[in-house]
Amino acid sequence: EKRRCNVYLNDGKVLNVRKTIKELFAEIDSPDFIMLHSGAAVNVKYIKTYSAYDVTLENGTRLIVSRSHMKDVKNSILKYLGDRL
Repeated sequence: EKRRCNVYLNDGKVLNVRKTIKELFAEIDSPDFIMLHSGAAVNVKYIKTYSAYDVTLENGTRLIVSRSHMKDVKNSILKYLGDRL
């Protein structure tokens, strides 16, 4: 939204920062965060389920995953789950 990003926190708060999603994603620089498409990134530990085209977060929010990012999303989820075992 006009070079601003909304960052949705786990406690329900929303931060509005003046950065692009790419700048914010690069600043976070954590393997726990994955890009879903050019306009959304999410922390993999809050993903409850995923399918061939979307992910569902623990709070019930469904987010679309682009075809170009689906392989990375799937691999990140599996790696996260494998590291927890």
